[in-house]
Amino acid sequence: MASVRTALSTEARRRARGRIEVDGDSPLLLLRCTRDVQELRWLAGGRVEVLRDALDVLRREFTAAGDPVVGLAAALVQQALAGEAAAA
Repeated sequence: MASVRTALSTEARRRARGRIEVDGDSPLLLLRCTRDVQELRWLAGGRVEVLRDALDVLRREFTAAGDPVVGLAAALVQQALAGEAAAA
């Protein structure tokens, strides 16, 4: 059974991969992905600790592999985390 943080990390990677395939690899495009960020916040259930755990997983994976998809996924989760912190 997958944990929420694993599911969130997988979903963030899927969304990031879609961004790279559709829009190219410009990190500035992340500023426009508010729907993706809102859906990640919903998936986390508004729990900041779930977003932090998912971000930790993605950071470790990015450090180990350097995969741009994982880097973009970490940025999406970071934006979702900032949104939750601002909402609190």
